[in-house]
Amino acid sequence: MRADKKAEQYKFQGPKSNWSKADFEVDADHIFVSDRSGAVYSVNSLCDRYETASLKSLMKSVLAPLTDRRKVSERTFKFDGREALQSRLKAKVDGADVEVLATILRKDDCIFDFNLQGADPLHANDVKDYEATLNSFHYGKYQK
Repeated sequence: MRADKKAEQYKFQGPKSNWSKADFEVDADHIFVSDRSGAVYSVNSLCDRYETASLKSLMKSVLAPLTDRRKVSERTFKFDGREALQSRLKAKVDGADVEVLATILRKDDCIFDFNLQGADPLHANDVKDYEATLNSFHYGKYQK
């Protein structure tokens, strides 16, 4: 069985107020839960895998657990010096309506995904906190 390599030396300012750090049984580096809305924000890294996969293919994998997906928007943008892909969509999780904002970045043999998921529609302040965290992100190198 292949062990996943996680990025090290990446920094970001986690959401400040109205968020609690969570410890769910999922494979994410960091998880936060919004005290105001119950939305979940996860940050994850994976290194030395999927080197040839496109950002669209990686996004499809991140969103795979969702059903009845309806894309609201999609954009590419410069993020920490590299191209990133961000998708916003409405979907269902276990039959419940959700809205998701997901960003995928590939940098120096690592993939980072940032995922905000909450009741549809997402709370505007949760989206602002998500964007602030993205804007604070910086990556150095990965763990061998």
